[in-house]
Amino acid sequence: MGIYECPYPYKRLVTDKTLEYILSTKRFVFLKDTSCDVATMASRLSIIGDSPFGLYNANIETLAETMRHGAAGFSGIHANVSTKLVRCLLDFPPAGSAIGNKAQVIAEEFAEYLRHSFYPVSVKAMLMELGIFNSISTRVLDHNLISDSIISKGSELLQRIKVIENEYDKESKM
Repeated sequence: MGIYECPYPYKRLVTDKTLEYILSTKRFVFLKDTSCDVATMASRLSIIGDSPFGLYNANIETLAETMRHGAAGFSGIHANVSTKLVRCLLDFPPAGSAIGNKAQVIAEEFAEYLRHSFYPVSVKAMLMELGIFNSISTRVLDHNLISDSIISKGSELLQRIKVIENEYDKESKM
């Protein structure tokens, strides 16, 4: 079993004391961290230490840096659209490669887009463009709230993500 912090609509984060208790029970194996803060995750990783418990970052903007601190992986909504973008950040860290730097810029733009775009409708529109869904309606948000300009921005972002995916494919075959 794992713990998933509540990112929205009520930001609820696990305290250090609660994390210590969770670890002491040995009944949980992961935390999906939604703090979006590298310092918070680094502190949590020091509490976790070498236990088999894993911290999974839900924020793509901080993914590469938190992996260097010892995060176990990624568990964010961005992977719904592009697992290759996530892989690119893991395989080519931004600090050391041109493709990683490009991927980091796209990741930051993607995260910013999702903060202001009526998620999950915006992502469903992107997935519809990829041929995965045939509708943008969701059970949690009225799809009529999303404007054509938001859909258009998502489509433009998706094209930029595809460029990074192609670069990743070429780079990872070398």
